[in-house]
Amino acid sequence: MPQFFNDDQLDQLLFVAQAAAIEAGRKIQQMRDTANVREKKTRDLVTDADIQAQQLIARRLLGLFPDFGWIGEEDGRHATPDPLQPTWLVDPIDGTANYAHRLPGYGVSIALVLGGKTQVAVVHDPVSQETFSAMQGFPAMKNGVAISVSGCQRMGEALIASSFPPGVDRDSADVHQFLEVLSVSQSVRRLGSAALNLCHVACGRLDAYWTASVQSWDIAAGALICQQAGAIVTSATGGSFSVWDADLAVAASPQLHLELLACLSRSPRSSGPRQTRT
Repeated sequence: MPQFFNDDQLDQLLFVAQAAAIEAGRKIQQMRDTANVREKKTRDLVTDADIQAQQLIARRLLGLFPDFGWIGEEDGRHATPDPLQPTWLVDPIDGTANYAHRLPGYGVSIALVLGGKTQVAVVHDPVSQETFSAMQGFPAMKNGVAISVSGCQRMGEALIASSFPPGVDRDSADVHQFLEVLSVSQSVRRLGSAALNLCHVACGRLDAYWTASVQSWDIAAGALICQQAGAIVTSATGGSFSVWDADLAVAASPQLHLELLACLSRSPRSSGPRQTRT
């Protein structure tokens, strides 16, 4: 099993992941008006399209790389990853609530993780037909063109996004942090897809994003895309970002990142139980 990938191998892996994401995007668009919707947890939706898109991606990726590990959101059970084994980390529809309501703002997220770091990342938006991608050591791309963050430096000038868990309680830390950021930023958005939020930061549409209410498959791809586009990416408390401990704070500049962390610290998450968005 490889301990790392050379540039040619990364390029091949990215090509395969992009093809799988785009094909899955076509599948979910074909099913958009007919997919059955159900709750897997309270106010947390899943559709037939999630299941079929994940099965399609698994066939494509594991058919070519049968020795790689696999973690997909819709598997139901998620094994602890082997840090020495390359592992595909897949969310077939990030933003299922948007998808179920036929609202734009959902995408296919595919990451390949090795040694605790994302090596290859793809996020495909089947509505806008935008494919965001990155490899370790190379610029982030949108439809094959290099992208970069906005460079915004001040909260008062920043358009910022966040993610909440389903069924968020009004007294939760997520809500208190949202109000803190809302009071000092230009504006705050809750757009419904962590993966696309990160891509929007990477290409300068958003200036920052934070969350402690997601899972690894939501952000593994988008976080690398942000890093390779020049964003500052840490945990939500300012420590080192880990794919497997999925909370993060992302900003377009060091100064904005410091201001965001200071704002979040005024309403620490320790004030209530942590919830996760699956």
